[in-house]
Amino acid sequence: MVTFAAMLLGCRSTETLFKVRSTVDMTIPAGSNTLEILGLRREGIFPYQFNLDLFGVTDAQIERLIAQQAFLTSKFNQDLDFVEVVEVNVVNQDDLEDKREVFHFDPVPFGSKEEIQLFPSLPDIKRFVKDDTVLFEVELTFRRIPTQNTEIRLEMEYGAVEI
Repeated sequence: MVTFAAMLLGCRSTETLFKVRSTVDMTIPAGSNTLEILGLRREGIFPYQFNLDLFGVTDAQIERLIAQQAFLTSKFNQDLDFVEVVEVNVVNQDDLEDKREVFHFDPVPFGSKEEIQLFPSLPDIKRFVKDDTVLFEVELTFRRIPTQNTEIRLEMEYGAVEI
C-alpha cells in the first residue's frame, strides 16, 4: 500500500505544449563496411525558438524536449534491407563527446523496405539546442555491404513538455 501511494505521488501529469520537427538528409556511401559502425553527423534546423514564439510560451515554461517519433526513409525509393541497426544521437556542438541517444532500432527486421520507423528514447535534449540547430549523429550497422550510394532522410518529431 505504501509503495502504491509513493508511485501515485511520484507520478506527475505531463502536457506536450507543441511539437518540434526536424529533418536531415545524408548519404550512405556504397561499399560501407559491415564490420564497423558508420557514423554520419549533420547539423539540422530545429525551430525551437520559432515554436516558442508561435505558441506564446517561454523557454522557462518548457521542462524538457523529448523524442516522440522518427522515420528513416530512402529518398529515391531504394531498398533499406541492408540496414541492420539504427541509432540516432544528438551531440553537444561545444563538446562532441557529449551525446544522447534519441531514437533507435536494433535489429531492423529483414525484408524489403524504403522506410524504417524508429523507437524513441527518453533523454531530454533541451540543452543540445543551439541557435535553433541541433547536431545529429546517425550510427548505422549493415547486414550486407550497400552496393550503391543511398540517399536517406531522417524525419524526427520532438515534444516540448511542461509539467
